[in-house]
Amino acid sequence: MGDVVALAVCAAGNIVANRRVTFAQRGRAGRGRHYGAGLALAALPLLLTAGALVVLGGLGVTSLALELLLVTAINAAVTTGRFLLMRRWVFR
Repeated sequence: MGDVVALAVCAAGNIVANRRVTFAQRGRAGRGRHYGAGLALAALPLLLTAGALVVLGGLGVTSLALELLLVTAINAAVTTGRFLLMRRWVFR
């Protein structure tokens, strides 16, 4: 549970930073929608990583190297996807 709280706090800080620095959004206009959509996107890496690890476990894969490779690849792809979604959907 502590990991989920830490993820939510970091995601909120990331949204604030992206809103202000990356996408030059200031003021209250659209702030609630930006935070709501940004937090929804923050759940994406958690869900995909957990799902992939569950699938690997279900397949009987116990290789730590393979798990690390999969988690790294998923997070790299999700980071790119989150940025594009934030750019085109959240902060349009």
